[in-house]
Amino acid sequence: MFSGIGGVAFHIKVAVRRKLILILCGYAFLVGLAILGSNSSEVQLATQPQRTLHGHEFPIRALAFSPDGTTLVSGGGRFLENSGELICWSVATGEIRWTISTQGGRRLDQGNSSNVLKGPCQNMAQIQYVGFSHDGKILASAGYDGSVYLWDSKTGQMKANLIGHPDQVCALAFSMDDRILASACGEDSVRLWDVDTGNERAVFKAPSGWVGGLAYSKEGPLLATREPSSPDVKVWSWRYHPDEPALRQMAALLTGPKSGTACMALSPENKLLAAGCMDGGLMVWDWAHAGLPPQRFQLGHNPITTLVFSPTARILGAGSLDGQARLCDLHSNHVLNFLLGHAHAIHAMAFSPDGKLLATGGGDKAIILWKIDAGFLGE
Repeated sequence: MFSGIGGVAFHIKVAVRRKLILILCGYAFLVGLAILGSNSSEVQLATQPQRTLHGHEFPIRALAFSPDGTTLVSGGGRFLENSGELICWSVATGEIRWTISTQGGRRLDQGNSSNVLKGPCQNMAQIQYVGFSHDGKILASAGYDGSVYLWDSKTGQMKANLIGHPDQVCALAFSMDDRILASACGEDSVRLWDVDTGNERAVFKAPSGWVGGLAYSKEGPLLATREPSSPDVKVWSWRYHPDEPALRQMAALLTGPKSGTACMALSPENKLLAAGCMDGGLMVWDWAHAGLPPQRFQLGHNPITTLVFSPTARILGAGSLDGQARLCDLHSNHVLNFLLGHAHAIHAMAFSPDGKLLATGGGDKAIILWKIDAGFLGE
């Protein structure tokens, strides 16, 4: 044991060190709480899925809710096998209403034989995109082989096969009056189709770069592209009227992520553009005001594989290569909790029209419906 003046000095030093350690630990704890608080939300998303839907034979690549929210359509396939499939689900029950695939189509309504699909859709390739007309009557699908089909959304009967794109179609968009469908091919063109007749109305040469998002404004199509050899992201607009020459202009030039852009999405009102990065980050621009800095989020280190805006554009959903999904609150700049449930990469996400459900699907061939707190989302 220590004694005397030296012993007292020793005990004083030990006491000081212990106090210093306690102070540092307390400071670290408070800093940790501050960090957690800055990335938390007053209302959390339900961590358990409401329902899981099984029925696909291939990975899921596309999801879309009908405008009335009663049905969900999922599309997928495997391009190496030249196989594709579409399934229409009842949101309320999770039951399949109809299916269409390369192998065959069927409708599970035995009480109405007129709705049974006759035979397979032999030319259906991997589905890349699906979307409903605003009135909900027409479903459009885009394929890896450049195919674009129009379907009766209630019965699954094919209405038109729109032939023109030589390569995979990345995105589709209906005009506000549902009379025109715009389709974008990554390396070729943007084409406008007459929905009633299936005839091609106009062809616009696509700008150089990878197509990441397509929408239809009051004036005409909006297209977001990523430059192949630089981080630049561009938004293009066309003024289209049947009796006037189409005019294309670059509406915005944005500096994207240095790590590379993996996916993009335009918000429902076309005011925001989001880019998912290869390093797990997100960038969100008010692209009409290109001088404003983008919002940034970091969601780990896995590439972002798909993006979706909620109906009011307050929430941005992001799926990643590791099968995890996150929601970002664009109002508070907070990243919300993980959505865990998929075993493989998430390739598709969709919000219901009221914002109360989020559908996710991907490589594990399953669709998970997540219940969202509507009060938090402000839907």
